[in-house]
Parts: sequence; structure tokens; C-alpha cells
Amino acid sequence: GPTLPQFGILVVTFAVIEVSWYLVYASFGTRIGTTLKSQSVAKIFNRLTGGLFVGFGAMMALVRH
Repeated sequence: GPTLPQFGILVVTFAVIEVSWYLVYASFGTRIGTTLKSQSVAKIFNRLTGGLFVGFGAMMALVRH
């Protein structure tokens, strides 16, 4: 039936989107890397990401199944 062509289109679309994101990451990677080498920026980044993980952990601890 028409399921196989639709699945093929879905796979190709997903692959194109993923490759596009990888290209975006690669193009901005060096710029972000040089920015994060700054001590003050790295400290802020570490505190933000650490706070996010602590928040996620707290939310997971409070969730009841």
C-alpha cells in the first residue's frame, strides 16, 4: 500500500533535518568553543547547566508514579 512510500519520505525528511542540524552545530562549534574558553563565560555556563540538572533531579524526585 501507500505506507512504504510515506515511510520513505519520512526517513528522507528526518535525515535531511538531522544533517542540517549537524551542519549548524559544526559551523557554530568553533565560535562557541572560543567563547566558552573565557573563564567568566564558562563559569556562568556551568552554573546554568548545573542548575538545570539540579532542577530536573528535583522534579524527578517529586514525580509520583
